[in-house]
Amino acid sequence: MKRVNITCGDNYWSIELPEIFNEKIEEGNCGEHVFWTNINDLTLRITPWHFERSVEGNVVFAPVEELKHIFMESAIKALFNTDEECDVDDRLLENLSDFEKVAYKRVFWDESDGKETYHICIGIFKVGEMLSFNIFGTDESECKDALKHLRTLAFSGRQ
Repeated sequence: MKRVNITCGDNYWSIELPEIFNEKIEEGNCGEHVFWTNINDLTLRITPWHFERSVEGNVVFAPVEELKHIFMESAIKALFNTDEECDVDDRLLENLSDFEKVAYKRVFWDESDGKETYHICIGIFKVGEMLSFNIFGTDESECKDALKHLRTLAFSGRQ
């Protein structure tokens, strides 16, 4: 296993993944981290965000409800033509007990490779912080099994 840090400003998330995962960091505000293997169609896309602004010289962090709204509008409504929530065992996120989460799933036909694709999208929220954790694959059981990596997810930064 290898521990990977996913930075966003002064804060970072970390996750433990098997050595077989390759990593690519996409350009952007904090950068989307894409992990894939060469032995199956499983892909993880993890994107951190940090939301703060200065109001009269004071730092104000975005509230969780606002972050959930942003997540729902930008990720869920744009990608998922469904309100089908996905049940993610809270024990998988014990390391993040002070965070809230929402999860959705969908199945779609991927025109680029002509395969049915499973997608699980999880939003993880704390005041000023949001993480989008996406799992894609052509095998539903592999996608569900990949949820186990959430156990190793950790946040370091502002408490």
